[in-house]
Amino acid sequence: MTADKPKRVPGLLRTSILFKDKVLLSPDLWIGALVGVAAWILVPETSLREALNGLTSAGLAVATALVGVVIAALAVVVAFLDDEFIALMDRATSKRYGGMEGQLFPFWFVAGLGVGTILLSVGAIAFAQPASVEVMRALVAVLSFLLVWTSLGVLNLVGYIHATGVSRALYIRKKNPPDK
Repeated sequence: MTADKPKRVPGLLRTSILFKDKVLLSPDLWIGALVGVAAWILVPETSLREALNGLTSAGLAVATALVGVVIAALAVVVAFLDDEFIALMDRATSKRYGGMEGQLFPFWFVAGLGVGTILLSVGAIAFAQPASVEVMRALVAVLSFLLVWTSLGVLNLVGYIHATGVSRALYIRKKNPPDK
C-alpha cells in the first residue's frame, strides 16, 4: 500500500487515492450520502433558503471546531507514541492498513473534509444569495452530506484514539510486567 521508504508523504488527494478503500468502505461516507439525498428530497422549496442559511452557519461553526479537535487529537497521538511503539504499529499494520501512513491518514482526511465544509459554507454565504432553487437544493444536500460525514469521521477518530491508548497500555504492561 505504501513504499518502504517514501521520499515524502504525497498530498491529500494522492494519499486519498492511495487509501481509497478506507474512504469508500467507510460507513460514514454512506450515512452522510444518505442524509444528503434525504435533504435533497425532503427539504421543501419554501424552506431551502432557511435551511441553507442554517447549514452555512453550522458548516462554519461546527466544521471549524471539528478541524481544531482533529488537529489537537493528531498532535496528542503523535506526541505520546515512542519510537518502539511506532515501529510496532507500523509493522503490525503495514500489510492491511498501510503502516503508520495509513494509521495517520484518517486525521488528515477528516481535517480535509472539515476544511472543504468550511470553504463550501463560505462560498455559499458569499455567492448563493441570488441562487436558483436548484443551486440552493444542491448546496443544502452537499452541506448536509459533508457535515454528517465530517462529524462521524471525528467520532471514529475518538474511537481510534481510544483503541491506540488501550493498545499502548497493553504494550507497556507486557513490556513492564508488574512486580509480584
